[in-house]
Amino acid sequence: MGRKPRIHFDGAMFHCWARGVDRRTIYVDDSDYSGFMDCLEGVLRAADAKLIAYCLMPNHFHLLIQVGRIPLSSIMQRTLTTYAARFNKRHGRVGHLFQERFREKLCCDNVYLANIIPYIHRNPVRASLVASPDQWKWSSQSRFPVDSMDLTGFDPWEGSVDSPLDLTRREEMERASLQSVVEAVSMETSVDHALIRSGCKIAEAVSARRIAAVRMFEAGYSASDIARFLRIAISSACRFRPGRIAKLQSLTPGTTPGPSSGGPSPMG
Repeated sequence: MGRKPRIHFDGAMFHCWARGVDRRTIYVDDSDYSGFMDCLEGVLRAADAKLIAYCLMPNHFHLLIQVGRIPLSSIMQRTLTTYAARFNKRHGRVGHLFQERFREKLCCDNVYLANIIPYIHRNPVRASLVASPDQWKWSSQSRFPVDSMDLTGFDPWEGSVDSPLDLTRREEMERASLQSVVEAVSMETSVDHALIRSGCKIAEAVSARRIAAVRMFEAGYSASDIARFLRIAISSACRFRPGRIAKLQSLTPGTTPGPSSGGPSPMG
């Protein structure tokens, strides 16, 4: 089974983190810490992204990044690949430095965002490396006032946040993410994005709408979310589930569901 595509849209803010393989050290000394920051800042600058907060620990890191048009996956892949090559060369080692892919959480509510910044900065205190966050050299604590928030039960490593979501903010971000899919398809197909969402049955628009719907399903959106955004019936959206399309193609070799097959328009 393929990996689930990561969410991306311009302006999204992500908390991301990664551990060393087998929880081994990824920063041996100050040169490693500064080298990682040089790699990260160079990539962020090129991607027009912003580092909001960070904390580098001996065997893992936490970053809070606001992306632009370049997806977080591209930013992290370039940063981690560059740093791993530097680290391996410097320390005479080979093989993977980081454990699996990095993990990330979209900051889609104000409660999570308010908790994650102090959580990031308190990592060295929880690890008994320092007595207070401002004593740790490799974090952005100096940009933020020291606070005494109660973070009991807040564990982003497991994705457990007991606070209620800011639903308005989440819905705005989901709409922005869906819109980014439509805009990408519009650029690829030369079909205006407004036409894709118009519900019209022009062949080119239907074809582009099908591509957009498939990508939205692959990104984890429900049929009702997709139908509402594309302004089509839920039953029409369901026809474009990737698994259903594959099944129809296997039953009728050489054909593709849609206007070109000669049947009724799938968006009707």
